[in-house]
Amino acid sequence: MEIEILSRETIRPTTPTQPHLRWHQLSALDQLAPQMTFHLVLFYPVNGGDLSPPAHRETVLKTSLSRLLTSFYPLAGRLRKEGPPPHGMAAVECTDEGVPFTVARADMELDLVLQDDNSQLDYGEPLLHLRLTHFSCASSALGICIAHQVADSSSFSLLLNAWSSSARLCGVGPQLTPHFTAASIFPPLNPMTSDLILPLTADSTRAARAQGLTNLCLIVSLRPRLSPPVGDDVFGNTWVMTATTTEEGIREALSKIDGEYARRVMAGRCTWRGTTRGGRPSCLVGF
Repeated sequence: MEIEILSRETIRPTTPTQPHLRWHQLSALDQLAPQMTFHLVLFYPVNGGDLSPPAHRETVLKTSLSRLLTSFYPLAGRLRKEGPPPHGMAAVECTDEGVPFTVARADMELDLVLQDDNSQLDYGEPLLHLRLTHFSCASSALGICIAHQVADSSSFSLLLNAWSSSARLCGVGPQLTPHFTAASIFPPLNPMTSDLILPLTADSTRAARAQGLTNLCLIVSLRPRLSPPVGDDVFGNTWVMTATTTEEGIREALSKIDGEYARRVMAGRCTWRGTTRGGRPSCLVGF
């Protein structure tokens, strides 16, 4: 597939970020998130009803994204190794440096891309990166990449819904607003610990292998398990991992992630506890 880059642009917030919001502190769960990115490609076939020319689509996406970044201001910043006191740990500096937005053209039809499971998009280093590709059949694809250290799947969904709303309403009417309060719910760990993830590849794996078993890792959201529950409008990571070695251990592992467990995570008291069933390891849950 031959791809021609038509333009590269940096989209910045419509309104500059206020000085008191310059630093976005990562929560404990943000700190523990893998240094990876979420990738998503949205395909828009020409028979989907949008008959507007490509230039109009670009204008709508860029304008609505600029409005969106006023509320989602950390995504227009950059992750720094050291933040301000009192934590001094990695944090997002909300400098309004912007989000890279690339527009490309592919000399092929969308149907051929959808049949190719190996198609990939290249992304850059910022927290959020976007690429809009136009196909010869007049269809389009929007590639989105976001850093896992600042967002989980719920936050990613909030971003997409808010952007969609901004594009449809053209800035008129109610907008979805994120709340960057995760660090107040899960205070940063200093020094940072990796107790929530290391056992999945260390002791728990050796215990499982000794019994001829394989670990099953489960990602569980703490949002509904907090008291009071945390809504989907809180932007950041709110997940934990559990590891189980038997089928019956799945239900047991999930049952242990309750309000008391959430309070221990919030207090930074995260160790690991394993249970056995019939002398064999059953499940391992972060406590």
